Amino acid sequence: MDDIALLFVIQNAILLIVGKKVKKKDRTPLLPIIALLGIYSLKRPERFVKKLIRINKGVGLNDNEKKARAIIQGFKQDNEKVLKDARRVARKQLDTSRIKSKTAKRMIRDLNEGIKEKKSIKQIKNELIKKYNNLSNIERALDTELHAQSEFVRREHSKALGYTHKTWKTQQDSRVRETAFHNGVANKTVPIDSDFRAGGLRAKQPGDAQLPPSDRIRCRCYLIFE
Repeated sequence: MDDIALLFVIQNAILLIVGKKVKKKDRTPLLPIIALLGIYSLKRPERFVKKLIRINKGVGLNDNEKKARAIIQGFKQDNEKVLKDARRVARKQLDTSRIKSKTAKRMIRDLNEGIKEKKSIKQIKNELIKKYNNLSNIERALDTELHAQSEFVRREHSKALGYTHKTWKTQQDSRVRETAFHNGVANKTVPIDSDFRAGGLRAKQPGDAQLPPSDRIRCRCYLIFE
């Protein structure tokens, strides 16, 4: 997994922070290989970044990390076209010419500079936090994007394995948000390519960018397939 994948996720987080909506065709989700392995942390995105970089370097890995690296390398070899398309989308996302928000433009230009200077993901993230003084917003947005990307990948992977239907599941605890959409889609089953619909909203999976922030930010829902 190369750095452009993480940069794409961070780019989405920046756009989410400043409230800029991206056109659907430009929002094509990157297939983050790590999400397939389930070794990311929704509550601690920094740990996710460190783990990904560590596995990518391949130095001092434990047995589970070695297995993860082997899966990643195999995925990269078997999905060159997917990764090529993902990089193309990522580069397009880094173009500021179509973005109206001055804040978003400044942040994305800083991100571009970090890429040119070959800084690490951790360095870029820390510099953005320091300059824009919004640690909680950046982490919240990153949490949201990681989860959204993960659920997209799980759906695509399940479809490739032959599953035809998906069911929306909540964590079934006191923290589940009480919105018309979440109440309406809980335990609902639909065809795998169809939208879940409730409360005048629709989404293909938890974290879908079609949803408003109230139904998307730090959503903990997940899909099961059959």
